[in-house]
Amino acid sequence: GRITPDEFPVIQLSVVSDRDLAELQPIVQSQVIPAVSAVKGVSDIDLVGSAERQVFISADPEKLLSNGVSLAQVAGAIRNNQVNVPAGAISQEGRTFTVRTSHTYASVDELLDLIVGTSAGDGEEPSPVKLSDVADVSMGAGPASSISRTNGKPSLGIAVVKDPEANTVEVTKGVLDAIEALQGLPGWLYPIPRVHV
Repeated sequence: GRITPDEFPVIQLSVVSDRDLAELQPIVQSQVIPAVSAVKGVSDIDLVGSAERQVFISADPEKLLSNGVSLAQVAGAIRNNQVNVPAGAISQEGRTFTVRTSHTYASVDELLDLIVGTSAGDGEEPSPVKLSDVADVSMGAGPASSISRTNGKPSLGIAVVKDPEANTVEVTKGVLDAIEALQGLPGWLYPIPRVHV
């Protein structure tokens, strides 16, 4: 088909922060995007530079061996447990195994307490082996779906497309007013408008 000017953003916002983008993204999605979406004449919003938070698990081969737990058991315990974890990866000696599940853990501490196996040492009673006994666990940003930079810093871009029949100037002004009216945003988060009229 034919490309029309109405298919291009009328305004783009760059949300810049000194914080991790994965920490910034939920705030943008829960506060900034709904405020902009509510502006009369806004047709679509595209978030650029987003990266979901992921769990990274680095298994220690010596600790796995001494506790009698395999990497497959660790992955299986995470996958099969009825608690929630964002998609992530388990790494051991330079090899990375992707773990996918439809659930999310409430915190890294909850994940560290996950029982991944049992250890039976030298005639002793078997004891539970927690993930914290065999691996390091951390949260971080996963791979970004796209990249956005503002003044050389990583950012989240918000591209706003208007309805074809909406007035460009009114939509742009409405978006800027909605951003200015946002209350309760952290002081380290500041949207920068890049207007395309």
